[in-house]
Amino acid sequence: MANDTAFKQMGIYGAWAQGYTGKGVRIGFVDTGADLTNKDMKNIILAKSPYYKTMIDVDRGHGTGVISLAAGSRDGTGVVGVAYDASVLVYAGGANGLVLYSDIANGIKWNADNKADIINLSLGARMAQTDFSKYYRTVSPGIYARNFATDPYNNTTLLPALQYAAAKGSALVFAAGNDGNLTPTSPANLAVATDTKGNLLLGGQAIIVGAVDKNNNIASFSNQAGHICQNLISNACQDKVFIRDFFVVAPGGSLQWVANANSTVTKTSAALQDIGTSDSAAYVSGVLALLRSSQKQLTAAQSIEILKKSAVDLGTPGVDSVYGYGLVSAERAINMAIGQINIVKATTQTTTQISASNAVLSSTGMTGGVITKQSFMGSNALQNTQVVDSTGRTFSANMTAGIATTMMAYNPGTAYSALSGGAPINYVDFGYGNALSSVYSSATMNGAKVGHQFDSKVYVGMEVGVAHEINSVLGSTGYGGMAVGNSDTHWNAFHLGLPVANESMLFGSMAVGSTKAGIAPDSLITGFSTLKTKSWTMGFMTKNVFANRDSLTFQVTEMPHITSGTAEVTSVTGFNYDNVTDMGANVTPTVTRETLNLVNSYRQFASSVIHTMPLDKVSLIKTSLLFQSDNAGSKVNQMLSINYIARF
Repeated sequence: MANDTAFKQMGIYGAWAQGYTGKGVRIGFVDTGADLTNKDMKNIILAKSPYYKTMIDVDRGHGTGVISLAAGSRDGTGVVGVAYDASVLVYAGGANGLVLYSDIANGIKWNADNKADIINLSLGARMAQTDFSKYYRTVSPGIYARNFATDPYNNTTLLPALQYAAAKGSALVFAAGNDGNLTPTSPANLAVATDTKGNLLLGGQAIIVGAVDKNNNIASFSNQAGHICQNLISNACQDKVFIRDFFVVAPGGSLQWVANANSTVTKTSAALQDIGTSDSAAYVSGVLALLRSSQKQLTAAQSIEILKKSAVDLGTPGVDSVYGYGLVSAERAINMAIGQINIVKATTQTTTQISASNAVLSSTGMTGGVITKQSFMGSNALQNTQVVDSTGRTFSANMTAGIATTMMAYNPGTAYSALSGGAPINYVDFGYGNALSSVYSSATMNGAKVGHQFDSKVYVGMEVGVAHEINSVLGSTGYGGMAVGNSDTHWNAFHLGLPVANESMLFGSMAVGSTKAGIAPDSLITGFSTLKTKSWTMGFMTKNVFANRDSLTFQVTEMPHITSGTAEVTSVTGFNYDNVTDMGANVTPTVTRETLNLVNSYRQFASSVIHTMPLDKVSLIKTSLLFQSDNAGSKVNQMLSINYIARF
C-alpha cells in the first residue's frame, strides 16, 4: 500500500482494525481545489468559489494531493487516505498555486457554515531560513522575541475567520511551514493567539503540525515548535500558552499523493512523490476524523486534547520546542478516547482537574437478587450521572444501563436461598415421632425449621434464618458506581400442610424478612432504609406414585420481593462554572440526591417438580426439574438435577 511506512508510524492500521474509518465526519479544505475526475476523490462537496472552474494548478495539484492523503478512496488504486470514509468539503481559494487571504477567509467560513468537523489549512507565509535571525532573537531555549513590529510570520488577517469557524465548532489543522525555521509560520501561529487576559482566541480548537521523516526525526524543511513571545517583561516571557502546547508532528517526507489529472507534470503518473508539512497537516486531519468517528460526542477542543496527550513523545522527554507533544497516533488516540471512564466525585474542583472517584463506568452495574433494575428506573441522579475520562472531559452517562435483571439463585429448601450467594446449601434433618426438624447452612446463611405432624396428618412448622452477605444486599451484587456494602437479613416463615387424600397433601408457606444494608465507598447508592420482604410457596405432594414409598411434589414459589424500603442515591448531574478562562475555571458540581422507593411490581417465580425414590432405609435418589420465570416475559430458565442422598 502507498505510504505504508507513514501509516505504521501513525498507528492507522490499528484504528482501521477497530472499525474506525472516518465515516460520518466532514473534513474541510481551503486549497487549490480538487480534481473530481480522479477516482480517489469521492464524497466531495465542492464550493462554487470564484476559482472552482479553474482548479488546474498546473504547478503541482496541491489541493487534490492533500485531500488524497487525508481522505482518498480505498479502492485498490492510487492513494488511500487515512480517513477514507470521511466526507470532504472543498473550497478553491485560488489557482495556479496561489491563494489570496480574502479567499482563504471566505473558504474557512464556507467550510464552517457547511458543518466541517475539521478544517485543513495546508498553507502559510514564507520566510527564508537565513532571515530568521534578522527578525527574531533568542530569549531562552525555544523562546524568541520579535526584533520588528512586522515580519513575514506576523499576520492576523485570517484571525476573524478562524474565530468564526471555532465558534461553529470546527477543529483547525495548520501546516507548520516548510522554511526549516524554529517557529511556525502564519496563520499556524494563531493557534495560540490570546487576549490580554491570556485566553486562547481559538479556544484550544487548533493544532499546528510539523513534519518528521520515516525515522521520526524532524524533517530538515519543517518549521519547529519554538515560541514567539507576546508578553516579554524584563527579558522573560510571561505568556500563559506556548506554541509547543499545540504542536504535533506527522510524516511529511517522500509521500505518494494523488496528482491533478490536468497537471502537465503528472499526466504520466497516477501519483507523485511529495514532501512538506502540507502533507503532515492532511494526515493529522485524517487522524482527527478517525478519532471523531470513534467518539462522535467529542468536541473540537476535546479531540485536539486527546490528539496531543496520546502522541508518541519524541526528542527531549516531555513537550519540547522541536516536536511539541510528538508523533500523532490514531490507534493511541482512539484507545484513549474510549478508554477508562470514572464517575465524578461530588467535590468542588476546577475544569483542568475534575476529580474522579475510583468507580469505573465500564464496570458499573448490578446483577441478581431481590433489588432489580425496575427499582431504579426513572432516577434522574442515575440516568444523568457525570463521568470523566483520562483527558478530563466530562459527559453524562446512564448508570441504570448496567443493571441486569437476572434470575435469583433458588433452592426449594428455603425461599431465601438467593442469599446463599450461589453457594451450596447443606441440610441436616432430624425426626422423633411426629416431630420434624432440620437445620441448613451455606457460606453466608444459617437457618432452622421445626414442625409437628398431628395425628390428623396436618403439619405445622416454623422457620427462622439469618444471612450475612459481603458486598451484597438480598442477593443483589453491585459493582463500580452501583456497589453496595455488607448486609444482614433475618427472616421467619410459617409452614402448613393439609391432607387432601390418602398419602397426598396440599402445603404452603409464608415468609417475611427484614434487612439492614450498608454502603460501599465511591458508590452512587448512599443509603438504605430497613428493607422488608415477603415470599410465599404453594404445592402438592403425593406418595406411592410409581413405586412403594416414592413421592412426587409440585411446587410454586414467589421469590422474595420488597414490600417496603428505600434507597438513597447521590450523584453529580452537572456543573456550575465561575471565573472561566482558557486555563480552567472554578466549578461547583450540581449534586442530585434522591430517595427511591424500591417497591415495584416485578416478580420472579420458581416452579419445580421433584421425585424421590428410596433405594433402602437410608438412601434415596432425588430428581428435580426446575423452571424459573418472571412477570416481565423473560426467557424461562430450566434446570434438571439428579442427586443421591444418604442418611446417617
